[in-house]
Amino acid sequence: MDLRTRLDYVLFQLTPTRTSYLFLFFVCELVIFARKESEKLASGLLDPFISHLKTTKDQISKRGYSITLRPVGLTPWFTKATLQR
Repeated sequence: MDLRTRLDYVLFQLTPTRTSYLFLFFVCELVIFARKESEKLASGLLDPFISHLKTTKDQISKRGYSITLRPVGLTPWFTKATLQR
């Protein structure tokens, strides 16, 4: 997918995982969607992805393991390049 393509939406797919010491943490896959294409942009521990998104943290506390971000109105900045930064 081209870096300048305006995205339709972004999906944070969360997977709760337990360690052998019973610590619970989340693994996150970040998938972007534009037109009829999708691409996994990143994966890893959840905190670096959402440290600044209060809404996302609220959804996780309600057991929301799939979080979608959709732009409202004309948002030329909502691109793959923006998310890769």
